[in-house]
Amino acid sequence: MLNAFKSLDLNPLPADAQATILVACEQVSGIVEQNAALTESNATLTTQVRELEALNARLEHFVKELNQVIYGGRSEKLTEDER
Repeated sequence: MLNAFKSLDLNPLPADAQATILVACEQVSGIVEQNAALTESNATLTTQVRELEALNARLEHFVKELNQVIYGGRSEKLTEDER
């Protein structure tokens, strides 16, 4: 779409209209570049979130195993002297 504006012949337009259109095209170009950078950043952050979620799931599993070791069936088997 931006290329369509660049290929237009603006000579029949008044100078102020030409300037306004050129400024708008530059702003749109900047926004398109920002959008591309944000899209790339979003992809990177999505990858990081997935990695952190996997790490979190692994750590939660370790906590469950540790709780089982600490509070599991063996801890409830006390001798009469220990009770």
